[in-house]
Amino acid sequence: AQRQRLQHPPPAGNKNLLRQLRTELVASERRNRALLERLNLVEANALRLGIDADALYQPLLKPSRQMPSTGRRRLPP
Repeated sequence: AQRQRLQHPPPAGNKNLLRQLRTELVASERRNRALLERLNLVEANALRLGIDADALYQPLLKPSRQMPSTGRRRLPP
């Protein structure tokens, strides 16, 4: 009986955990809604400025990693 009590916490702890998880869920839903509103504004402004909204989601090109050859000159012997 003692092992079962240790393995299964009392229901009051579960109620607190559920309450905490529900408040976190509500907060994350609010953040998601705010992000969606902001994304809609970005897309609407892009269309207003004549930019294709699909072009906003294209990946960026990787920057050139080549070194200029001017710094690698050898000194004459």
